[in-house]
Amino acid sequence: MAIYQFGFTVIPKSGVLDKYGQVPERLHIDYEAWEKYRKTLKYNGNDDSPNFEDALTFDWWKNSNKNAIAFIEVVDSIAKRSNWGNFDEYISWKNAGDEIADEDAFIEFENVSKRIKEFGFRFDLRFGVNEFLFTLLDLCAKNEMLLLDKRGNLIEPRIDLVFKLVQTSNAHRFVTNPSKFFDLLNKGIIKIE
Repeated sequence: MAIYQFGFTVIPKSGVLDKYGQVPERLHIDYEAWEKYRKTLKYNGNDDSPNFEDALTFDWWKNSNKNAIAFIEVVDSIAKRSNWGNFDEYISWKNAGDEIADEDAFIEFENVSKRIKEFGFRFDLRFGVNEFLFTLLDLCAKNEMLLLDKRGNLIEPRIDLVFKLVQTSNAHRFVTNPSKFFDLLNKGIIKIE
């Protein structure tokens, strides 16, 4: 993910309620386990799936009846399919807008049932709010989804809540003042997210 992008993993609200009985403000992401996993990852055809559970490995969609086709049709209406990662069970998109915005989305689903397994998107902070973000937020709201950022924050898909998270992100720090961002990074005051 580029430093000027802000991304979300989309999860069904029902999955969170099934696990916790309520919607917490944050979910646990095991950064130490992810770091260890990435260092030992081998692409040798074996199952290289993480062997730990956190907010990014848990199957939030397992009891969801959300069919990927409706989601795919909406994203197709606002973005072009990318030439990376398009398989029978995985589709990705790049923003089709007039700008050179670096925005994308992806969806992974079961081939036969079309049940969603994973869905996410990233938007470019350099160009402000556009149809890409508004359409995805609307899609998520209409389907009772929640947005999980890479820091574990969990929010409803509302633009005011998205802006609140963005304001505290490294992506925002970089876009508003790149020199200061790198200075703070070099001094260890902020860390890579």
